Formats: sequence, structure tokens, C-alpha cells
Amino acid sequence: MAHQKGRYSIILFSILALFLGCTRYSVFGESTLEIHAYNPATGEPIAGVHCKLYELEIKLSNNKVDSTLVFEGYTDQVTGKTQYTFLPKANKPGHTYDYVVVFDYDNMQLPPGNYQGLFVPNSVSVYFQQPIEYIPIKIAPTLSRILHIKNQNCLGSNDSMRYRIKYPHTISPIWSTWVPSIEVSSGYFHGCYEAGISSNNDIPQDSVYWEIEVTRNGNTSIIRDSMLLDPTKVQDTIKIYY
Repeated sequence: MAHQKGRYSIILFSILALFLGCTRYSVFGESTLEIHAYNPATGEPIAGVHCKLYELEIKLSNNKVDSTLVFEGYTDQVTGKTQYTFLPKANKPGHTYDYVVVFDYDNMQLPPGNYQGLFVPNSVSVYFQQPIEYIPIKIAPTLSRILHIKNQNCLGSNDSMRYRIKYPHTISPIWSTWVPSIEVSSGYFHGCYEAGISSNNDIPQDSVYWEIEVTRNGNTSIIRDSMLLDPTKVQDTIKIYY
């Protein structure tokens, strides 16, 4: 009987050792890492962003971290993307697994000019809990801009106007407060108003949307318009005409 118990103990120990030693994979299954580098204003792809996916195995007994390069690639010219599909490892007793993507931008293929990185992380932790783990890299050319405000259909001093503006892909996707501010004026431009307002700093290329509220002869109307800023110009003009 003692020999039989000993045999059962050996079997149980062997099963436990196999369980602890074997590779366990994520319950979420196979996953695809997708890196996408592009200009958010136009969707134009950006090639040459260097990406490395590392697997970090942390041994809890001594906090030792072993790093393994799982994938290395560059975003391409056609789509601005690079992809890698694999089966991530899951944590097991005594071991945890983390995944980190590291980026290098030294070899990006961009036309001459000035650019602003809107989302250009050095590294991103990825948890692989869904079929596609998507990381956008957003870079846009910059330019100077002028707001030219003009009442080109002026009827007299009783005309009034206010406007608001938004830059959906870069500065803010929601409307600004109305301009002019009620704190510094009546909250409206009056009469045959005209002014040019230049930005002190360059801004990233974007589509610009504006909404104008105009009152003439007691009748109020709303004017909406938009444009795509052109970074090939030294300075582009947003014409808020009413």
C-alpha cells in the first residue's frame, strides 16, 4: 500500500511540474499588432517608422526580467502600416508576461518641411486582449496661419457677428468658445468689422471648421464653412467672411 501511495505522489508531482513548466497562451487567442503612421489631417501614410515588439518574462521569485525580441518591422509607403500576428503568452505560476512596443523615428520618410508629432510615443505597453491591438502614430506638417475676419456685406453699424472654430484632428475636435469673449467685449463684432489675426506659433495641418452667427436688420443667420490648411504655403489664410 505504501508503494502505491508513493507511486501516486510521483505521478501528481510530475503532472504539477509539467503544468508549471509548460507554455500557456492567452485565453483571448491569436492577436494582431497593427502600427499605423499617418498624417491625421489627410490620411497620408508615413513610411519608415521602426517598430520592435518585446516580450518581457518576469520571474516572480527573484524579479528577474528576460527580454525577447518577438517582431521587428517598418511602416510601409503604401499604407503607413506594419502588422504582426501571433499567439501571446499568458501568465503562469511564478511567471508573468508583458509586451512592449519600442519606436524609432530616425528613418521616417517625410517631405522637406517642419513637422509636429501629435502622438509619437517612445514605447507603448500592449495587453493583447482583443483580436487587433492598434497603435496610431500621428505626425503632421506645420504652418503659420492668419484669421482674416471681414464683414463683406455690411449694412451698417447695427450689424453684429460672432464665430467659433475647431480643428478636429489636432488642436481640438470640439467647438471653441464664441469669439469675441463676452468678458472682453459685448460678445459680438459690430458694424463693418475687418481684422487680420496671425498666430504666434506654427500649428499642425488640419481641416478647419468655423461657424458664424450674423445679425443684420434684426435677422440672425448661421454660416458654416471649412478648409484644409496647406502646409506648402509659408502662411495660409482662414477667411471668415460674412
